[in-house]
Formats: sequence, structure tokens, C-alpha cells
Amino acid sequence: MKILFFRFELLITLLSLTWGVNLFSEQSSTIHWGDTCERMKQVIKFADTNKLEIHDPSGFFLKSILNANKILSFEVFVKDESGQRSEFFTGKEVFKFMLEHFGDKVNKIENEFRADAPEMLDNLNSVNKEIAKGVPLKDAILKSWSGKVTAEEGYTEIDIRSSKFDKVTGEYTYIQVHFTKPTQ
Repeated sequence: MKILFFRFELLITLLSLTWGVNLFSEQSSTIHWGDTCERMKQVIKFADTNKLEIHDPSGFFLKSILNANKILSFEVFVKDESGQRSEFFTGKEVFKFMLEHFGDKVNKIENEFRADAPEMLDNLNSVNKEIAKGVPLKDAILKSWSGKVTAEEGYTEIDIRSSKFDKVTGEYTYIQVHFTKPTQ
């Protein structure tokens, strides 16, 4: 009986990826999943229950890990310093694909904004621009790309886990944040 159930669950998962629909979820997708899933399947490097890596031929990527505490950490690199973007996926598409992959196992989404990583600069620069306008840090984080895409998925609560502020430049050089869904 267990083997039959496993085969059924595997079949449903494969159909979900093929059709681009999470058959275990009641939520409907706002992105055209047929085309997106086909593009994503071409560039998946590794996928299992706690890890998903997607790399396109140009070097753009998503790296994500779901730890034992159900905290999803991720890095997305879809635009380089010259402005060139991935031809396989947008940041929003790959983020949504990642959440679909891990499903309801995610309790928190962890993200780092770092000055020492080119793929993290958009978020950090966005936060620093808002801080310069006098916007509080949590509100500035919500206005960043990561803040917006996590909020669109219902993760609107912010817990700042760690940060480094350069008093000379008046800017943050590092922020680690957890996004969670509000408790009911």
C-alpha cells in the first residue's frame, strides 16, 4: 500500500511540474506556469525535498535550501551589473517556482542583503535609498525586491536577525531578515 501511495504522489508531483500547477495547493497561480515550468525544467541543476538549484547557461541562478526548522534560505541572481538579464527566467518567476517546489513546508523565508555579493546589491541599494529618505528599516525592507515578492506570497512580517551599519557612509552593508506570514 505504501509503494502504491508513493507512486501516486510521485505521479501527481510529475504532473504538477509538467502542467505547471501545484495539484496539492488550493492557490491559483498568477504567472503563466506552462511556459515558465518548461523553461525552469531545462535549467534545474538539483532538486529534492530540501534543496533547489537552477542555473541558466549565462550564469544566472537560484540557490535555495529548506532547513530542518522549515526556514527557506535563497539567493537569486537574474541581472548582472551591466543590466543583462536571464533569458530563462525572471526573478519573480524563479521565486514563485521555488515556493511552489517547497510548498507548505515553509514557515519562514530567510534572505540576506550583502554588499559583498553582486546578486544581493539590488535589495541592499533599495533599502539604503529608502533609509536615506528617512524610511524606517522594516518599511525599507518591504520596499525592496525581496520584500515585495515575499509580501505578494503572504510573508509580510519581518524579523531583522542581524545587520551591519557603516557609520561613515550612513548605509547598511549587511542585513539578514526572516519573512513570515502573520499569525492568525
